[in-house]
Amino acid sequence: MYANIENVVKVDDDTVNIILKRIFPSIVGYLAHPKAAVYTQEDIEALGTNTVETPVGTGPYQYVDFVHGDRITLKANPDYWDGAPSIENLEFKVIVDESVRTVSLETGDIQGVMEVAPSQVEILKDNTNITITPFESMIVDYVGINATSPKLQNKKLREAIFMAIDKQAIIDSVYFGYAKPVEALFDDRMFGALTENDTLTYNPEAARKIIEEEGLKGTKLTILANEGVRVKSAEVIQHFLKEVGIDAEIRVLEWATYLDTLMQGNHELFLLGWSNSAFDPDSSLYTIYHTDNIKTGSVLLS
Repeated sequence: MYANIENVVKVDDDTVNIILKRIFPSIVGYLAHPKAAVYTQEDIEALGTNTVETPVGTGPYQYVDFVHGDRITLKANPDYWDGAPSIENLEFKVIVDESVRTVSLETGDIQGVMEVAPSQVEILKDNTNITITPFESMIVDYVGINATSPKLQNKKLREAIFMAIDKQAIIDSVYFGYAKPVEALFDDRMFGALTENDTLTYNPEAARKIIEEEGLKGTKLTILANEGVRVKSAEVIQHFLKEVGIDAEIRVLEWATYLDTLMQGNHELFLLGWSNSAFDPDSSLYTIYHTDNIKTGSVLLS
Protein backbone atom coordinates (compact mmCIF):
# COMPACT_ATOMS: atom_id res chain seq x y z
CA MET A 1 0.00 0.00 0.00
CA TYR A 2 2.86 2.36 0.70
CA ALA A 3 5.46 1.25 -1.83
CA ASN A 4 5.00 4.53 -3.75
CA ILE A 5 6.14 6.62 -0.78
CA GLU A 6 9.74 7.68 -1.32
CA ASN A 7 10.21 9.75 1.84
CA VAL A 8 8.37 11.51 4.66
CA VAL A 9 9.83 14.83 5.78
CA LYS A 10 8.88 16.76 8.92
CA VAL A 11 7.76 20.33 8.18
CA ASP A 12 6.79 21.29 11.75
CA ASP A 13 5.40 19.58 14.84
CA ASP A 14 1.98 19.10 13.20
CA THR A 15 2.90 18.72 9.51
CA VAL A 16 4.74 16.21 7.33
CA ASN A 17 5.49 16.28 3.63
CA ILE A 18 4.91 12.91 1.93
CA ILE A 19 7.05 12.56 -1.19
CA LEU A 20 5.84 9.99 -3.74
CA LYS A 21 7.83 8.13 -6.40
CA ARG A 22 5.10 8.81 -8.96
CA ILE A 23 1.68 10.40 -9.29
CA PHE A 24 -0.55 8.19 -7.17
CA PRO A 25 -4.01 9.58 -6.25
CA SER A 26 -4.95 6.39 -4.38
CA ILE A 27 -2.51 7.27 -1.59
CA VAL A 28 -5.29 9.38 -0.03
CA GLY A 29 -7.40 6.26 0.56
CA TYR A 30 -4.43 4.27 1.86
CA LEU A 31 -3.51 7.00 4.36
CA ALA A 32 -6.98 6.56 5.91
CA HIS A 33 -6.27 2.84 6.43
CA PRO A 34 -5.51 1.66 10.01
CA LYS A 35 -2.09 0.51 8.78
CA ALA A 36 -1.20 4.19 8.29
CA ALA A 37 -1.65 5.06 11.98
CA VAL A 38 1.17 7.31 13.23
CA TYR A 39 3.44 6.06 16.01
CA THR A 40 5.85 8.23 17.96
CA GLN A 41 9.54 7.60 17.47
CA GLU A 42 9.81 6.81 21.18
CA ASP A 43 7.19 4.06 20.93
CA ILE A 44 8.81 2.45 17.91
CA GLU A 45 12.23 2.51 19.61
CA ALA A 46 10.81 1.05 22.81
CA LEU A 47 8.30 -1.45 21.43
CA GLY A 48 9.54 -2.25 17.91
CA THR A 49 7.57 -2.28 14.67
CA ASN A 50 5.31 -5.23 15.52
CA THR A 51 2.31 -2.99 16.14
CA VAL A 52 -0.09 -5.95 16.28
CA GLU A 53 1.58 -7.39 19.38
CA THR A 54 2.37 -4.00 20.96
CA PRO A 55 -0.36 -1.56 19.88
CA VAL A 56 -0.43 2.07 21.06
CA GLY A 57 -3.77 3.86 20.69
CA THR A 58 -5.23 7.31 21.23
CA GLY A 59 -8.83 6.22 21.81
CA PRO A 60 -11.07 5.69 24.83
CA TYR A 61 -9.47 2.33 25.68
CA GLN A 62 -5.95 1.17 26.49
CA TYR A 63 -4.36 -2.13 25.49
CA VAL A 64 -3.97 -4.79 28.19
CA ASP A 65 -3.07 -8.06 26.41
CA PHE A 66 -3.50 -10.11 23.25
CA VAL A 67 -3.57 -13.93 23.27
CA HIS A 68 -3.46 -15.47 19.78
CA GLY A 69 -6.65 -17.30 18.88
CA ASP A 70 -8.26 -16.44 22.22
CA ARG A 71 -8.80 -12.78 23.13
CA ILE A 72 -7.84 -9.11 23.09
CA THR A 73 -8.31 -7.27 26.41
CA LEU A 74 -8.70 -3.51 26.83
CA LYS A 75 -9.31 -1.16 29.77
CA ALA A 76 -10.80 2.34 30.00
CA ASN A 77 -8.37 5.20 29.25
CA PRO A 78 -8.60 7.71 32.13
CA ASP A 79 -6.78 10.34 30.06
CA TYR A 80 -9.08 10.18 27.03
CA TRP A 81 -9.91 13.70 25.80
CA ASP A 82 -13.67 13.11 26.09
CA GLY A 83 -13.46 11.46 29.48
CA ALA A 84 -13.05 7.81 30.40
CA PRO A 85 -15.81 5.51 29.01
CA SER A 86 -18.39 4.16 31.46
CA ILE A 87 -17.54 0.51 30.68
CA GLU A 88 -14.29 -0.23 32.48
CA ASN A 89 -13.15 -3.40 30.70
CA LEU A 90 -13.63 -4.80 27.20
CA GLU A 91 -12.69 -8.28 26.03
CA PHE A 92 -12.86 -9.36 22.39
CA LYS A 93 -13.07 -13.16 22.32
CA VAL A 94 -12.23 -15.36 19.35
CA ILE A 95 -15.03 -17.90 18.79
CA VAL A 96 -14.54 -19.61 15.45
CA ASP A 97 -17.71 -21.71 15.35
CA GLU A 98 -20.63 -19.51 14.26
CA SER A 99 -23.20 -21.66 16.09
CA VAL A 100 -21.25 -21.37 19.36
CA ARG A 101 -21.10 -17.58 18.88
CA THR A 102 -24.89 -17.48 18.50
CA VAL A 103 -25.53 -19.62 21.59
CA SER A 104 -23.04 -17.55 23.62
CA LEU A 105 -24.92 -14.40 22.67
CA GLU A 106 -28.31 -15.89 23.51
CA THR A 107 -27.14 -17.11 26.93
CA GLY A 108 -25.46 -13.80 27.78
CA ASP A 109 -21.93 -15.22 27.96
CA ILE A 110 -21.02 -12.51 25.44
CA GLN A 111 -22.78 -9.21 24.81
CA GLY A 112 -22.08 -8.69 21.11
CA VAL A 113 -21.04 -10.48 17.93
CA MET A 114 -19.33 -8.89 14.93
CA GLU A 115 -20.32 -10.08 11.45
CA VAL A 116 -23.03 -12.60 12.27
CA ALA A 117 -23.28 -15.38 9.67
CA PRO A 118 -26.40 -15.03 7.46
CA SER A 119 -27.81 -18.36 8.66
CA GLN A 120 -27.46 -17.21 12.27
CA VAL A 121 -29.29 -13.93 11.62
CA GLU A 122 -32.40 -15.99 10.89
CA ILE A 123 -32.04 -17.62 14.32
CA LEU A 124 -31.45 -14.36 16.20
CA LYS A 125 -33.85 -11.94 14.53
CA ASP A 126 -36.91 -13.09 16.50
CA ASN A 127 -35.16 -12.74 19.87
CA THR A 128 -36.49 -9.51 21.42
CA ASN A 129 -33.47 -9.30 23.74
CA ILE A 130 -31.04 -9.02 20.83
CA THR A 131 -30.60 -6.08 18.45
CA ILE A 132 -29.32 -6.81 14.94
CA THR A 133 -27.66 -3.87 13.18
CA PRO A 134 -27.23 -4.45 9.43
CA PHE A 135 -24.45 -2.72 7.47
CA GLU A 136 -23.01 -2.96 3.97
CA SER A 137 -19.72 -4.79 4.03
CA MET A 138 -16.84 -4.13 1.62
CA ILE A 139 -16.27 -7.88 1.20
CA VAL A 140 -16.90 -9.37 -2.24
CA ASP A 141 -17.04 -13.17 -2.49
CA TYR A 142 -16.23 -14.45 -5.95
CA VAL A 143 -15.52 -17.46 -8.14
CA GLY A 144 -11.94 -17.37 -9.35
CA ILE A 145 -10.78 -19.01 -12.57
CA ASN A 146 -7.21 -20.16 -13.13
CA ALA A 147 -6.91 -19.25 -16.81
CA THR A 148 -3.49 -20.94 -17.02
CA SER A 149 -5.16 -24.31 -16.43
CA PRO A 150 -5.23 -26.22 -19.76
CA LYS A 151 -9.01 -26.69 -19.75
CA LEU A 152 -9.79 -23.12 -18.72
CA GLN A 153 -7.62 -21.54 -21.38
CA ASN A 154 -10.70 -22.09 -23.54
CA LYS A 155 -12.49 -18.71 -23.45
CA LYS A 156 -15.78 -20.29 -24.52
CA LEU A 157 -15.70 -22.61 -21.51
CA ARG A 158 -15.07 -19.66 -19.19
CA GLU A 159 -18.03 -17.81 -20.72
CA ALA A 160 -20.25 -20.85 -20.31
CA ILE A 161 -19.27 -21.15 -16.64
CA PHE A 162 -20.17 -17.50 -16.09
CA MET A 163 -23.55 -17.81 -17.78
CA ALA A 164 -24.37 -21.08 -15.98
CA ILE A 165 -24.23 -19.57 -12.47
CA ASP A 166 -27.23 -17.74 -11.00
CA LYS A 167 -25.72 -15.26 -8.53
CA GLN A 168 -29.11 -14.31 -7.10
CA ALA A 169 -29.85 -17.94 -6.29
CA ILE A 170 -26.63 -18.12 -4.27
CA ILE A 171 -27.56 -14.90 -2.46
CA ASP A 172 -31.01 -16.25 -1.62
CA SER A 173 -30.06 -19.80 -0.60
CA VAL A 174 -26.61 -19.35 0.98
CA TYR A 175 -26.66 -15.75 2.23
CA PHE A 176 -30.39 -15.69 3.07
CA GLY A 177 -30.74 -12.46 1.07
CA TYR A 178 -28.04 -10.62 3.07
CA ALA A 179 -25.92 -9.81 0.02
CA LYS A 180 -26.23 -8.20 -3.40
CA PRO A 181 -24.85 -9.09 -6.83
CA VAL A 182 -21.96 -6.98 -8.11
CA GLU A 183 -20.26 -6.80 -11.49
CA ALA A 184 -16.67 -6.51 -10.28
CA LEU A 185 -14.46 -6.86 -7.18
CA PHE A 186 -15.77 -3.56 -5.80
CA ASP A 187 -19.32 -2.25 -5.75
CA ASP A 188 -21.14 0.86 -6.92
CA ARG A 189 -20.35 2.88 -3.78
CA MET A 190 -16.81 3.37 -5.05
CA PHE A 191 -15.35 5.73 -7.63
CA GLY A 192 -14.97 4.10 -11.04
CA ALA A 193 -17.40 1.27 -10.31
CA LEU A 194 -19.13 -0.56 -13.15
CA THR A 195 -22.77 0.48 -12.85
CA GLU A 196 -24.24 -1.17 -15.94
CA ASN A 197 -24.80 -4.92 -16.15
CA ASP A 198 -22.13 -7.12 -17.70
CA THR A 199 -22.84 -8.22 -21.26
CA LEU A 200 -22.65 -11.81 -20.02
CA THR A 201 -25.54 -12.62 -17.70
CA TYR A 202 -27.11 -15.74 -16.22
CA ASN A 203 -28.25 -17.66 -19.28
CA PRO A 204 -28.14 -21.45 -18.84
CA GLU A 205 -29.56 -22.08 -22.32
CA ALA A 206 -26.72 -20.14 -23.95
CA ALA A 207 -24.19 -21.86 -21.67
CA ARG A 208 -25.56 -25.29 -22.59
CA LYS A 209 -25.38 -24.41 -26.28
CA ILE A 210 -21.70 -23.41 -25.98
CA ILE A 211 -20.89 -26.64 -24.16
CA GLU A 212 -22.57 -28.72 -26.86
CA GLU A 213 -21.16 -26.78 -29.85
CA GLU A 214 -17.61 -26.83 -28.44
CA GLY A 215 -17.80 -30.54 -27.62
CA LEU A 216 -17.24 -29.81 -23.92
CA LYS A 217 -20.05 -31.89 -22.46
CA GLY A 218 -18.79 -33.92 -19.51
CA THR A 219 -15.82 -31.59 -18.88
CA LYS A 220 -14.51 -32.29 -15.39
CA LEU A 221 -13.41 -29.39 -13.21
CA THR A 222 -12.43 -28.97 -9.56
CA ILE A 223 -13.81 -26.25 -7.27
CA LEU A 224 -11.73 -25.36 -4.21
CA ALA A 225 -13.47 -24.08 -1.08
CA ASN A 226 -12.26 -23.49 2.45
CA GLU A 227 -15.10 -22.92 4.92
CA GLY A 228 -18.84 -23.03 5.63
CA VAL A 229 -20.43 -20.35 3.46
CA ARG A 230 -18.07 -20.94 0.55
CA VAL A 231 -18.58 -24.70 0.70
CA LYS A 232 -22.33 -24.11 0.48
CA SER A 233 -21.80 -21.71 -2.43
CA ALA A 234 -19.62 -24.30 -4.15
CA GLU A 235 -22.40 -26.85 -3.83
CA VAL A 236 -24.89 -24.50 -5.52
CA ILE A 237 -22.37 -23.73 -8.28
CA GLN A 238 -21.73 -27.45 -8.72
CA HIS A 239 -25.47 -27.91 -9.33
CA PHE A 240 -25.64 -25.10 -11.90
CA LEU A 241 -22.60 -26.41 -13.79
CA LYS A 242 -24.10 -29.91 -13.86
CA GLU A 243 -27.23 -28.44 -15.46
CA VAL A 244 -25.22 -27.25 -18.50
CA GLY A 245 -23.04 -30.37 -18.86
CA ILE A 246 -20.00 -29.65 -16.67
CA ASP A 247 -19.01 -32.09 -13.90
CA ALA A 248 -17.49 -30.24 -10.96
CA GLU A 249 -15.83 -31.88 -7.96
CA ILE A 250 -15.61 -29.88 -4.72
CA ARG A 251 -12.41 -30.03 -2.68
CA VAL A 252 -12.54 -28.53 0.83
CA LEU A 253 -9.12 -27.58 2.20
CA GLU A 254 -7.85 -26.19 5.50
CA TRP A 255 -6.98 -22.47 5.15
CA ALA A 256 -3.16 -22.70 5.05
CA THR A 257 -3.27 -25.58 2.55
CA TYR A 258 -5.92 -23.72 0.57
CA LEU A 259 -3.77 -20.61 0.17
CA ASP A 260 -0.67 -22.64 -0.65
CA THR A 261 -2.58 -24.52 -3.37
CA LEU A 262 -3.71 -21.23 -4.90
CA MET A 263 -0.24 -19.69 -4.72
CA GLN A 264 1.24 -22.71 -6.49
CA GLY A 265 -1.40 -22.50 -9.25
CA ASN A 266 -2.60 -26.04 -8.56
CA HIS A 267 -6.27 -25.25 -9.03
CA GLU A 268 -9.02 -24.64 -11.60
CA LEU A 269 -12.01 -22.92 -9.97
CA PHE A 270 -11.95 -21.53 -6.44
CA LEU A 271 -14.00 -19.40 -4.06
CA LEU A 272 -12.44 -16.51 -2.21
CA GLY A 273 -13.31 -13.07 -0.88
CA TRP A 274 -11.72 -9.65 -1.16
CA SER A 275 -12.26 -6.62 1.07
CA ASN A 276 -11.38 -3.24 -0.39
CA SER A 277 -10.11 -1.73 2.85
CA ALA A 278 -8.95 1.57 1.29
CA PHE A 279 -12.29 2.34 -0.41
CA ASP A 280 -10.33 2.95 -3.60
CA PRO A 281 -10.39 0.91 -6.85
CA ASP A 282 -6.61 0.49 -6.72
CA SER A 283 -6.94 -1.82 -3.72
CA SER A 284 -8.91 -4.30 -5.83
CA LEU A 285 -7.68 -3.81 -9.39
CA TYR A 286 -3.94 -3.44 -8.90
CA THR A 287 -3.57 -5.98 -6.11
CA ILE A 288 -5.65 -8.73 -7.70
CA TYR A 289 -5.26 -8.23 -11.44
CA HIS A 290 -1.97 -6.49 -12.20
CA THR A 291 0.90 -8.59 -13.52
CA ASP A 292 3.27 -6.88 -11.05
CA ASN A 293 1.72 -9.04 -8.35
CA ILE A 294 1.97 -12.47 -10.00
CA LYS A 295 5.28 -13.31 -8.33
CA THR A 296 3.98 -12.31 -4.89
CA GLY A 297 1.02 -14.65 -5.23
CA SER A 298 -1.49 -11.80 -5.07
CA VAL A 299 -2.83 -12.52 -8.55
CA LEU A 300 -4.78 -15.73 -8.17
CA LEU A 301 -7.19 -15.45 -11.07
CA SER A 302 -7.46 -14.13 -14.60
